[in-house]
This record gives sequence, structure tokens and C-alpha cells, in this order.
Amino acid sequence: MRISFLEHIVLLFKAFLTAFRYPLATRIKTLLCPIESTRYLEFSYILKYLKSNRIHKKIALDVSSPAMLDYLIEPHFDTIVKCNIDADESGYFSSNSKIAFTRQNGTQLGFQNNCYDAVLSVSVIEHIHE
Repeated sequence: MRISFLEHIVLLFKAFLTAFRYPLATRIKTLLCPIESTRYLEFSYILKYLKSNRIHKKIALDVSSPAMLDYLIEPHFDTIVKCNIDADESGYFSSNSKIAFTRQNGTQLGFQNNCYDAVLSVSVIEHIHE
């Protein structure tokens, strides 16, 4: 799948808009550097995939992906359950959002089988230790 320059620009614009949903300190940091360079390809690919396949699902599970991704994919899901072992990440999500945060270890999730329509996990595998 090819990602155009315009799609990168659109992603950057969406990232700036997303920054206004963060707490103040995180908002300032995000406005100065909205997306780390390695995230452009990952985020662009996921958004293009969701759009080109017209994916709109009821509930998604995000296992430890970067917080901004949840806001970017939010239009495609009714609810996103974000789990991360780092409790500080909960500060990225407001209580009026469609994103619910739960603190869990991604290698030992406490969810029942088949209760999510989609599962995402971006840039996580390098953080899992044996």
C-alpha cells in the first residue's frame, strides 16, 4: 500500500487537532512535535486501511499503541478500549471520550475471547520481554 505525501500532511493536521484533547503539558509537547517521524508510516497505513476497507466496527481493543493513534482511529469505532501497563497513559484520555482506559499487561489480558470486533497493537512487540 502506498502512502502519498498528501496523506502524510492530512495525518499531521489530524495530529494537531488531536493535541487539543490532551492535558495542557502534553498538549504543548504535542503541538511542538505532533508525531515522531517513525509514526508517520504506521499511522498513515492504519488510517488508509480503515478508510479503504470502509471499516466501522462497534468495539476495538488497543493493546499499548501510542495514545494519539486511538484518537485518530476513533471515528471508525463506537468504543475503543485502550489497555497499557503504564497507568500514566490514562492521562491522555478524557472521561467524555469514546476511549476507555484500563491498566493491564498486554501479555496477560483479562478479557473474554471474541468480545472485540478489532484488535490493534502498534509498535509494541519490541517492548515485550521473555
